[in-house]
Amino acid sequence: WITELRVEEGDFVTAGRTLVRIDAQDINAQAVQAGAGVVQARAQISQAQASVAAGHAGIAEAQAALQAARSRLPEAQAQQNLAKTEFKRMELLYNEGALSQLDYDRFRTNADVADAKVRQIRSTIHQAEAAVQRAQSSTDVARAAVGSAQAGAQQAQASRDAALVPLQYASVSSPIDGYVVKKMAYEGEMANPGQPLLEIQDTRTLRLEVPVPESALSRFEPNNEFPVKVDATGKEYTGRLDQIVPSGDPQSRTFVLKFDVENADRRLLPGMYGRIEVEDGEVEQITVPLSSVVRRGEIEGVFVVGPENRAEYRLIKLGKKAGDDYIVLSGLEADDQIILNPPSNLKSGSPLELK
Repeated sequence: WITELRVEEGDFVTAGRTLVRIDAQDINAQAVQAGAGVVQARAQISQAQASVAAGHAGIAEAQAALQAARSRLPEAQAQQNLAKTEFKRMELLYNEGALSQLDYDRFRTNADVADAKVRQIRSTIHQAEAAVQRAQSSTDVARAAVGSAQAGAQQAQASRDAALVPLQYASVSSPIDGYVVKKMAYEGEMANPGQPLLEIQDTRTLRLEVPVPESALSRFEPNNEFPVKVDATGKEYTGRLDQIVPSGDPQSRTFVLKFDVENADRRLLPGMYGRIEVEDGEVEQITVPLSSVVRRGEIEGVFVVGPENRAEYRLIKLGKKAGDDYIVLSGLEADDQIILNPPSNLKSGSPLELK
């Protein structure tokens, strides 16, 4: 909904001025919700990364325990072999009656203790290897969780960015200095996507388009400046020739010249008519009142005073409207005398009574 639109047609606005405000409560709510999703996703990333770090620490601890157990095994195995060898030798002496029962039991105990120590170290090694595998597996799971959390964060960020896009249009500012020439919406109305709200025109530089006969084209060069007279303002301006349209009208044998006219005081308005002057004379446009134009089907023409004061129907091509008259692009010369308000039964060759 449009909550504020406080400009009217004809108002002058400056670039950056806020022109329209649109209700953004729903948009803000969506943006806040999307922002919360981003925060949650980032927290999940941090949690997963902490799990990865803990997994690395667990791997390091398990590998250290495994390395320590493996380092003790060779010495324990050496002691085991020595204890077994001594026990076998003592067992022979015992069987021959050369060794007491007490000494025999002591050597057998030493061998049993050495065997138990080796078994214990090997068990510790197996446990440490299992711990390394578990820590590695946990780390892999944590890494996968990090990837999933990062993907979720990207999706959440994309949702947040998408939610913020409409906020850019909740407040509409003027991109230029200019006049509001058309107001197409009002406060309280629904603002639909793609709907134009205001039309603003920058009138600091206006474009003057002038049809020029091909015989006069040699007087004009791009970027040259020419005086421009506008009767509506009573002032003279400077027009810089920006473009000569390379394709002419084959019927009127004219080419359109486009001039950029500086309008510092902004008195010129779009739609006004002007004329340019060149050193060899003024390039003027021939105009006729609409009441003198006689249409015959798709053909337009006027009656002029011909030889022996007889009416002559002259085909013409009309251009844009200039005040109450129309510009004649072709078919008339400046010194032709046209007949105003010709009667409907007037024909070519009819005698005229001049007054």
